[in-house]
Amino acid sequence: MATCEHSDNAGHSEITITANSIKQESCEDNLEIASELIHLVNDSVKVVAAKRLKSRIVEKQGLVKIRLSNLKEKIVVSRWK
Repeated sequence: MATCEHSDNAGHSEITITANSIKQESCEDNLEIASELIHLVNDSVKVVAAKRLKSRIVEKQGLVKIRLSNLKEKIVVSRWK
């Protein structure tokens, strides 16, 4: 049986963003998925933690909550959205 590693410390709402419509795999590395996504926006932005939230709707994947290293990086990423 495979074990999944999850980064569950994606708190600190002042420096977190959420991503939706990210395909969910059976044993995914949320930190790696979030880092790849954020690096498409800006290579210098550092992802500190990521966590898949539980979906409220059965047919949809849960949001991915991404914690960045500081507020300046959150602003850079948010402007790209």
